[in-house]
Amino acid sequence: TPTRVSGAERSARTERVVQAFDSDWLFHKGGLDAVPTGDDAAGWVPVRLPHDWAIEGPFDREQSGEQAKLPWRTEGWYQRWFTVDPASVEAGRRTLFVFDGVMSNASVFVNGRLAGSWRYGYNSFVVDATEFVRTGENHIAVHADNTAHYSRWYPGAGIYRRVQRVSLAPIAVPIWGVAIETPLVSDDAALVRVRTEIESVLDEPGAVVIESEIRGEDGALVASGARS
Repeated sequence: TPTRVSGAERSARTERVVQAFDSDWLFHKGGLDAVPTGDDAAGWVPVRLPHDWAIEGPFDREQSGEQAKLPWRTEGWYQRWFTVDPASVEAGRRTLFVFDGVMSNASVFVNGRLAGSWRYGYNSFVVDATEFVRTGENHIAVHADNTAHYSRWYPGAGIYRRVQRVSLAPIAVPIWGVAIETPLVSDDAALVRVRTEIESVLDEPGAVVIESEIRGEDGALVASGARS
């Protein structure tokens, strides 16, 4: 189970640390001549995610009613600062960002460098920023561009769902690394298959033991297993 914290990472030994990354963002509607690096935020508006820049209007009578006549077909930028604990870097931990939804053609820059991109606006995606972060203060900027997009309904605009910052140990279960199937279910019993992926960025191989537990609605242990 992920460990959720509201402040700095508390332990370099925790396999996964998940932090909400929805506050302290700044937003700029429209294009820019260069990728923002946090040096100049004049004219930027503080926002909290999820955020939709088009829902604020104004309505445009010339636009299609299918998209609610809202100004979604443009581009926008988001930026904010974040801190990376030196102990996290020394322990070889990875820094990832999980975006639940950005409409659309998202490009993610960390400290001025392109760390990842995702064109489709209706899917979650992950950006591994490990090689782009440094100890101490870091900067992230996200560009969303709807100018080449068409929709038969109102699609939204910008980072319209939450963002999480995830710190993973060198050996860890990756994002979306667990799959659960229930091929047989009856009134008296059920067959549950759990497939867990393990990812290591260490140079040397090592032994790993995976322990899985299934608990009922009351939290009582129903079944467990381990595999190395």
